[in-house]
Amino acid sequence: MPELIEPLGRCLVCGHGDLVRFLDLGGVPLVNSFRKDARAAEAEPRYPLEVRRCGSCAHVQLGHSVSPRELFEDYIYFSGTSEAVVKHAEKLVELAGREVGLGADSLVVEIASNDGTVLKEFARIPVRVLGVEPARNVAAEARRQGIPTVSEFFTEAFSQALRREHGEADLLLARNVLAHVPDLRGFAAGVRAVLSPRGAAFIEVPYLLDLLELLEFDTIYHEHLSYFSVRALVRLFEAAGLELYDVERIRMHGGSLMVRLQRQGAGRQRRDSVGAFLEAEERGGLLEAGGLESFARRVGALTAEIGEFVRNLKRRGMRVAGYGASAKGNVLMSVCGLTRSELEFIVDRSPYKHGFFTPGNAIPVHPVERLEESPIDCLFLLAWNFADEVIRQQRRFEQRGGRFAVPVPRPRFVGLADIEEGGLDHLASTGRTSGTG
Repeated sequence: MPELIEPLGRCLVCGHGDLVRFLDLGGVPLVNSFRKDARAAEAEPRYPLEVRRCGSCAHVQLGHSVSPRELFEDYIYFSGTSEAVVKHAEKLVELAGREVGLGADSLVVEIASNDGTVLKEFARIPVRVLGVEPARNVAAEARRQGIPTVSEFFTEAFSQALRREHGEADLLLARNVLAHVPDLRGFAAGVRAVLSPRGAAFIEVPYLLDLLELLEFDTIYHEHLSYFSVRALVRLFEAAGLELYDVERIRMHGGSLMVRLQRQGAGRQRRDSVGAFLEAEERGGLLEAGGLESFARRVGALTAEIGEFVRNLKRRGMRVAGYGASAKGNVLMSVCGLTRSELEFIVDRSPYKHGFFTPGNAIPVHPVERLEESPIDCLFLLAWNFADEVIRQQRRFEQRGGRFAVPVPRPRFVGLADIEEGGLDHLASTGRTSGTG
């Protein structure tokens, strides 16, 4: 096995070595290894992608870790290409105003700040902002847009240096980064170190229960080392001297949690939401070994169903393309065995992906305008977490007779009428009260 990847022998939350595998997705290429050359893309190496449960604290994590520098130092995901991310940033500003009370001298720090889309909204208040973004190409784009950004990985040692140079953070944001972190306990200690005595941290993570309930197997990939329950998050942050005082489900990335933290003793009262989540996780049983094994069996059936769904479209003479050259899409195509024989091409709004080929199956990525040129019958939404946004943007495609399809929690056709009736909550038909983003 290449040195690029190594086994994870201990739990990232509690440190115990009692890790039991419950899901094996086989060999999957690194999801952001897009290539300009089709042969190079097809030849991308595949690495084991398996998921394990800690027998001590029930945390769920991968069985192997890929070097973070290989994954993140040159990155091709830019937040600003998503309208949903921009709208979410506006809501974060409103929430911070209510809970933190930011002023001109306040410092807002975002870990994994990407191209500065979120911090740009905070800068309008105005407050002082600082991004921490290890992907040098993405950090450079943020600086071009006027957002001060440091190209570093956030560690406990770095947090000390950040505090010395810039001061303590009144608000710390960490959106969809915690799952990527190989040293969770060091990260949590770093949050504690940089946070001001009365400050707050808003941390967003994909929610393990959404993954399990909606069979979101395609959100499992090498960048995501951890899959969080509230139980695991409470244990992780309490050990670092932080208190989780509120939790809510949000409509981002297939169903996420926003947890809000403070230093222990900072004064905000813990809200009922924390206990409610803990009780629901205990009551549901999905986090126990039997529940996870059942999930793995259902994933096996779903991946076969997805492959058959798309191949059946081809047998009916339909031309099919994918929408969204996304990480989850690359996992789904790899595990379900979808190739250029099934998906003629993929369209994506991000200009940084145009002209590239997807890792492992070498499907070309084109601008969305390609749909005007090619008579595609069905758009298979690989970026299904943005289905509402995509379907509204591409309503002309549906008006011309085209059809949209989504893969999870079961492959099916969807359309603008479905979205207007209730968005992905309605489409998922799971009986949940939260959104899936």
